[in-house]
Amino acid sequence: KGNQAMHEGRYADAIKDYEQMLATAPDGDPLPRIYLGIALAYDGNLQGAVEQYKQVLRLSPNNAVAQYNLGILFLEDNSESEAVNHLNDAVALDPGFKMAHFQLANLLMTERNYAQAASHYTRAIDLGFDNEFVRLMKSLAFVRLRRYGEGRAELEKSVAAFPESASLATALARLLAACPEGSVRDPKRALELTQKLLVSNPAPDFDLVETYGMALAGVGRFGDATDLQKKMITEVESANREDLAAALKENLDLYEHGKACLVPWTDDDPIFTPQPGEIKLLEPK
Repeated sequence: KGNQAMHEGRYADAIKDYEQMLATAPDGDPLPRIYLGIALAYDGNLQGAVEQYKQVLRLSPNNAVAQYNLGILFLEDNSESEAVNHLNDAVALDPGFKMAHFQLANLLMTERNYAQAASHYTRAIDLGFDNEFVRLMKSLAFVRLRRYGEGRAELEKSVAAFPESASLATALARLLAACPEGSVRDPKRALELTQKLLVSNPAPDFDLVETYGMALAGVGRFGDATDLQKKMITEVESANREDLAAALKENLDLYEHGKACLVPWTDDDPIFTPQPGEIKLLEPK
């Protein structure tokens, strides 16, 4: 009954059913509290859910799902350090827990612990959690570590594995266009990539157009890069995005003086802060 109510979004009813289940369960059985914690969380009672999972871990300290769910609850409550601790415990208890590796990697990126983030993204991929988002974030972790060659190699493999992914192709083009390491940079190829992307994307996003400007400057077409940059600045200023305009003006100054951009992403670029979408609590295995 509780599961049916949860499936139908009747969380208050599910809570009542799980509370009845808890009242009749054998002492020390963590299962009812795990389900009750999920229902409480979805009903908006994060603190109540946290208390249930703390009880679960007192009863069953080696329960990896409970550690994971408690980590997610702390993440939802903006308690990142607590979330990291519990997700670390989850992967220690179950090294094959791919979702725990993935969410831990995302948190480590936010905390700027890029080396460990790359390790957990790698583990998630090896365990079968393989998609363009996790591939992109793994590559960006290497970029933040200034291990540009590894970042490029990962992006090359990822673009081959996900040829329809505009985000991966754009990231590769940007690294090729503006990498500060000459052995990694290849602006000619970056320009080819961005031109191909622009053809297939009639309404390109901001990142792709900015990457195109970097590639134009990288091959010495400073006039074209300058014109494009001015157009972008006008558009973002009309949208009252002075934060974007400031960064664009820095590159505009470079292009007007015949210099290429050698900073593919600024340190505060939001691309380094993962946004993995809705995070779901897990039911017991």
